[in-house]
Amino acid sequence: MTPNPTRLPALDGLRAISILIVLLGHVSGTRYMPIPRGFVWGTFAGFGVRVFFVISGFLITTLLLKEAERTGTISLKDFYVRRTYRIFPAFYTYLAALAAAASLGLVELLDGDMLSAVTYTTNYHRPRAWYVGHLWSLSVEEQ
Repeated sequence: MTPNPTRLPALDGLRAISILIVLLGHVSGTRYMPIPRGFVWGTFAGFGVRVFFVISGFLITTLLLKEAERTGTISLKDFYVRRTYRIFPAFYTYLAALAAAASLGLVELLDGDMLSAVTYTTNYHRPRAWYVGHLWSLSVEEQ
């Protein structure tokens, strides 16, 4: 595989570490998670999310600056088209599966859960079902 000269491999490592911190924060409250006495990963989960947001912001800004340098302008339309192709397929497949599961009675959603998910406003929608709870980060990033 030919290395991509614009890729920053160190950021992949930082992204992986931030995700690991978030995952450890989520499982730290579970019954069988072996955690050293007095150490709570949950307090670091928010830090992991913030690191991930900073990395995302850095990457987005870098791409936009390179586009401006290359073309003399930034096309927000092209930016959102690329983002749509990258995020929408998985996001809306998840929402379709969630809607199907809810209609079959397999999961319970609260009023407004699907609307807030589709409009990327989950971070403003409370209370919300667990199944859409993690979509708040996409909402924050989109906003």
